[in-house]
Amino acid sequence: MKIFSVALFWVNIIFGLSLVFCDLSLMYVPRVLLWSFWILFSGSVFYGILRQQLLGFFFKRVGASIIVIAIIASMTFLLLRFLPGGPFDEEKALPPIVKANIEKKYGLDQPLWKQYFNYMGGLLRGHLGYSYKYEGREVSAIIRDSFPVSFKLGFYALVLSFFIGIPLGLFAASRYGTRLDSGAMILAISGISLPSFLVAPILIYIFSFGWPLDIFAPSLYQWLLQNNLLLPPALWHSPAHYILPVVTLGIRPAAFIARLTRASVLDVIQADFVRTARSKGLSEKVVLYHHVLRNSLVPVLTYVGPLTAGILSGSFVVEVIFAIPGIAKYFVQSVFNRDYPLILALTILFSIMLILANLLVDILYKVVDPRMEVS
Repeated sequence: MKIFSVALFWVNIIFGLSLVFCDLSLMYVPRVLLWSFWILFSGSVFYGILRQQLLGFFFKRVGASIIVIAIIASMTFLLLRFLPGGPFDEEKALPPIVKANIEKKYGLDQPLWKQYFNYMGGLLRGHLGYSYKYEGREVSAIIRDSFPVSFKLGFYALVLSFFIGIPLGLFAASRYGTRLDSGAMILAISGISLPSFLVAPILIYIFSFGWPLDIFAPSLYQWLLQNNLLLPPALWHSPAHYILPVVTLGIRPAAFIARLTRASVLDVIQADFVRTARSKGLSEKVVLYHHVLRNSLVPVLTYVGPLTAGILSGSFVVEVIFAIPGIAKYFVQSVFNRDYPLILALTILFSIMLILANLLVDILYKVVDPRMEVS
């Protein structure tokens, strides 16, 4: 069983790396490979649920999640209708007959209870309605076109935050009280404190416009310019366009993960089992990576749930600054435009992502520490 679990883990890693390789080299992921990965990943998660004897817990959470999503959809629907104004109340008032025809087209002339049941019925059938702002476009089409971009941005930023945050926190904790520890934590605090709208222009100014090389080393700046080695400041057309927005979005969570990891490692490193491992003559590296780190990941996993949902749904500031055609702009624009179907769909999408991320984290609790009980 253990050999099968390890093999399944590495197969998932290989498939995931294949997806990343295709995206970074071709800017295209074959549909067959994508579906194969998701089927394999879903099967692996379900196998983990069975192995950890969490099937009852899983179905209980799925049932509760369906109820939560229904409540969120209902509350959002009602709050939108009770807010003053409407989707077609513009600065320049429409003629009453034109406004009446538009409202009839979208069913807004019907009683509230009928609108509610029509929407919930469509939701059960997978129909999210048509956007009021983007006339003729289905909400599902808007999400299908824009969400993959935000997902890729969030995925790479999430991977970056883990690859920076966990090693940095472990490094700082292993050198507790030294200048290296202080320096690492200064970096982490700076990463948390600096907002994205400040980090992004600084990165663009340095890596896209070559400051301060254009002033102090003009020959080097010209060489970088001629060899096209400066990073693009905006858009989403090639892997080079990924770098600055991914770094901007990943810095803050990486800094937070580093601080969480450091605090958790410092707590675990004083435990009896760590002293026992050291007394057996194990090297400090083995103690840190094999014994301490795994038991220090529970607080980090607690933060991962909401972090994953938030970061995978994109960041409005980052997407606007770098002109990325993701879904985040629709979050804000739909509210300004009172685009009811789009607001509802994006709210439900974010809720589903948050629920799935927290469910996956609860399952990972048992993987990291089998002694834990989830309920």
